Amino acid sequence: VLGVISMYEDFRLYKSGVYVHTTGGLVGVHSLKIIGWGVESGQDYWLAVNSWNEESGDHGMIKLAVGETGIENSIYYVEPV
Repeated sequence: VLGVISMYEDFRLYKSGVYVHTTGGLVGVHSLKIIGWGVESGQDYWLAVNSWNEESGDHGMIKLAVGETGIENSIYYVEPV
């Protein structure tokens, strides 16, 4: 499943935990592969793989707070033909 988020300046600073936008302006949109979900410290999140590389985020992964990035509004999938 592919999701598209509103990407803010602080997205590039993410290293661990659940990402919630806190600072910086909107720099564009970004797509990520959603591979799961969970709860950390009471915060629901989507587990996603970033397409940049394994050096970004938490070894190429990011936990996106549910309802914070707009990802729920832009979900895409393919079905076999």
